[in-house]
Amino acid sequence: MRPRGARAMAGALAAMAVGLTALVSPALAAESPTTAAYSAMCVATGGELKPVLAAADAAGWAPIPEDLVAQGMGAMGEMKVHELGARVMIIDRRLVALIVGSGVVDQDDTVVEMTFCGVVSYVKEGKALVADMTRLVGSPPIPNTDADMKAYAMWLYVDGAKGAEYFGSMENLKAMRAMLNGDLRMLMVGEDEGMSMILRMRPIIAEKN
Repeated sequence: MRPRGARAMAGALAAMAVGLTALVSPALAAESPTTAAYSAMCVATGGELKPVLAAADAAGWAPIPEDLVAQGMGAMGEMKVHELGARVMIIDRRLVALIVGSGVVDQDDTVVEMTFCGVVSYVKEGKALVADMTRLVGSPPIPNTDADMKAYAMWLYVDGAKGAEYFGSMENLKAMRAMLNGDLRMLMVGEDEGMSMILRMRPIIAEKN
């Protein structure tokens, strides 16, 4: 199963970026790398919209104008967005955008409810981010057999009492069960068309009525 809607989210961020560079001061706002921004905004907060945006605002991330957010929502394509929040900051002389929200992907015989939180940097650092994440999680990504997603590495895991448990593939029965009950997490990291991304998603599969 590939996370349909993930590339649409990336496209939405790219659409927002057109108007961002004119709205954000070029002065340095932080010393942290993109990986640290993801850890602070999406991991430490739990990745839910209100805590993420509160943390971003407290840390000095700049709000993205509502028209650009709306433009991003319109670029989601196959995902129907319920909530979407976005912020931006200059970090280490690169533009980094933050996106968090929820939506629904309508598939053939199922509906996938998705919450997501991620950061995107508009520089070519995908390989560095993959290396960072491999080191941080202590586990390699799952084998990538999807040609459409070859630019990204992916991790599947559940949060347990003893920490995160990572799976070797989606074919793992525990991973499939975790997706059905809402416990599965997906982490997608990589680079495409000059845009590097770390995106965490929580999919829940439900049958269509």
